[in-house]
Amino acid sequence: MSYLLCLGIQSFKMRRKTITIILTLLLAKSFVFGQSAKEQLSIANSAKLVSKNFYDEIPFSDKLGYFTIQVKIDTSTYEYIFDTGGYNTVTTKIMDNAKLPSLMEVEVGSSNKIKSTIKLSKIPLLQIGKAQFENVGVFNFDFSSSPVINCYTNGV
Repeated sequence: MSYLLCLGIQSFKMRRKTITIILTLLLAKSFVFGQSAKEQLSIANSAKLVSKNFYDEIPFSDKLGYFTIQVKIDTSTYEYIFDTGGYNTVTTKIMDNAKLPSLMEVEVGSSNKIKSTIKLSKIPLLQIGKAQFENVGVFNFDFSSSPVINCYTNGV
């Protein structure tokens, strides 16, 4: 009977050690990734309108139902799809040209269960018409899997 008691105590110690390891890993994961959703939204939704007291009409083109506008990033002008419900995106080429830093990497998935990692960054100064914006949050996304969008625009 003492042998069973000894096994029970050792088993309890092993379970306790296993539980401690699992809790430590869960705590570490929540510590590392716990703020990531909040940080992602903080970057993605960051932008400040610099221009004051202005009126501007933004010209656009209709490319088979995609309304595109001219957007100035750094010293270059790009054609972007105007999407009131979408997040701002930049291609890797634009990130490289404007020397935008990667602030965070995020794993995203699609409805087809395809996962990829994208970078989040901020554009120091972005201009649409006369309106200038600072620290505009963007997702780095190459539209290679969306050839129609890739053909018509540099981003959304």
